[in-house]
Amino acid sequence: MKKIGIIGSGVMGHGIGQLYAQHGSFVTLYDVNDAALKQARTMIEDSLSAMVEKEIITSEEMVRTFDFLSFTTDFETAVKDAEMVVEVVPEVLDLKLKVYRQIEEIVSRETIITSNTSAIPLTELVQGAKHPERFIITHYFAPAQIIPLVEIIQINGTTDPMVLKKTQDYLTFCGKSPILLKKEVPGFIANRMQMALMREAFWLYENGIASAQDIDTVIKDSLGFRYVFLGPLEGQDIAGIGTTYNVGLKLFPVLDDTKTPHKFLKDMIDNNTVGLRTRKGFYEYTDESASAKIRTRNDNFLEVYKLRKQQQGK
Repeated sequence: MKKIGIIGSGVMGHGIGQLYAQHGSFVTLYDVNDAALKQARTMIEDSLSAMVEKEIITSEEMVRTFDFLSFTTDFETAVKDAEMVVEVVPEVLDLKLKVYRQIEEIVSRETIITSNTSAIPLTELVQGAKHPERFIITHYFAPAQIIPLVEIIQINGTTDPMVLKKTQDYLTFCGKSPILLKKEVPGFIANRMQMALMREAFWLYENGIASAQDIDTVIKDSLGFRYVFLGPLEGQDIAGIGTTYNVGLKLFPVLDDTKTPHKFLKDMIDNNTVGLRTRKGFYEYTDESASAKIRTRNDNFLEVYKLRKQQQGK
């Protein structure tokens, strides 16, 4: 795609913009003020510098990426003549609908309009749209420029098949792993699976079965280690479906099935212990260790990213 407009330059928007610019599309990042755009540019510079350090890209490629990036507080400049517009604004339906009305007043009928929403159904996002057939959800995961998965959500019988194909082909060209949901379901796939895991982790923590550190170690040094290259269903083929069935007979009845978030999470919110932002969550942080946590996460993600690219090249 020659030109792409990104509406929202925050945590997700800047990463999506970086990805597309790295692959040769002219990207215009829009936000409501210059301060947000300045922060976005800084985050992109930091991300690209880390990729250079890991020898994933060259310094010349880093410079070239900025040749394909521009930043603006003018909405029309961001979306005019764009082949795709990506909406990455807060999860407020009325706000998103307002943004779509603005987009459709400017762009051509052929322009694809996508949302990175993780919570609002596409059927709600297209209400009032002039051309609902060109709307889809492309759900990225942070950091969007690194994590391969993009979930694509359509409306059966409404979404234009060519919109899907063009988007899937472009995401694949950008090195992503796009997957298409056959049906719309709350939370899509990744967040449903993630929350199922988190519900059990919260139950184990709340009931004093193990410390936060030990629960995290179980995932990082067993399931996480395995799931980098082996999905849960293909893993069952190796383990044997019969074994899984018999284990399920014993475990399914005793797994946590609470229908609302665990009470201690609300207590943490009320006590303003919500993680890195307040320097205390399940763990405690200093300003330095909080920054180091993000850097270490991204560095480790880049190592896995590099390894995956090497594996795919074989």
